[in-house]
Amino acid sequence: MVDGSGDGVSATLAHGTADGLKVLRQFPFSQSLGWFYETVAEHLGLGNWTSSGKLMGLAGYGNPDRYTLDFLTARAGGSSRRS
Repeated sequence: MVDGSGDGVSATLAHGTADGLKVLRQFPFSQSLGWFYETVAEHLGLGNWTSSGKLMGLAGYGNPDRYTLDFLTARAGGSSRRS
């Protein structure tokens, strides 16, 4: 499940079996992908927080090889940081 921040958790990774779901990992709302899109949409001048959907829709038409995002680097363990 992925959400903006509805219940304080932005994403949950779980494994399902016939016996039910086993939660493997949860990510706090401060690591929300939706909030990331909102911030980028504002930075690009697309408007306020309601414009993140526009950016998500446009993302499918983009060319990932056109830009490099040197300001965002991955760290061991799956987290990231701003340079």
